Amino acid sequence: MLSLLLLACGLTSPPPTTEAPSSDAAEPVLTGVTAADLQRELLRQSEQIRVYNFWATWCGPCVEELPMLLEVAEEHDDVELTLVSLDLSSVSHKVVAFIRKHELGGVPNLQLLDPDPLSSLRRMVPDWPDAIPVTLVVAPTGKLHERFAGLVERSELEASLDRAR
Repeated sequence: MLSLLLLACGLTSPPPTTEAPSSDAAEPVLTGVTAADLQRELLRQSEQIRVYNFWATWCGPCVEELPMLLEVAEEHDDVELTLVSLDLSSVSHKVVAFIRKHELGGVPNLQLLDPDPLSSLRRMVPDWPDAIPVTLVVAPTGKLHERFAGLVERSELEASLDRAR
């Protein structure tokens, strides 16, 4: 159902990127995406299982689970982790600083460019919960395999990855 809903939306131009001011910053730390860009990303086919974690710098449980998510992704060659910040785009400089401080730059970091990111996600995804963090496990086919609302336990995530294989 998610796939059908996401397919119905059109595509947009390439997303803008945000970098922290640094003379040695060769790669963007945070890539801004529209809802349509995010939908396209969720639907894309891949050789890997993809884990998308929707988080914000102000969300305690979100920040708490980030190290575990990074560890799981690092331990599984067939898993690609993408972090999607739901912080407002007006504070993207703070998100970039957070990413650098917490060494989250080794995975793709997206920021949903929407004045109300949670409302946008509620329109995009049926039964989107009213709170974050939210973690989606997407099969290589681009089909949503499983969704976790709230803090995900390592054992739950790894069991989901095993079922998605």
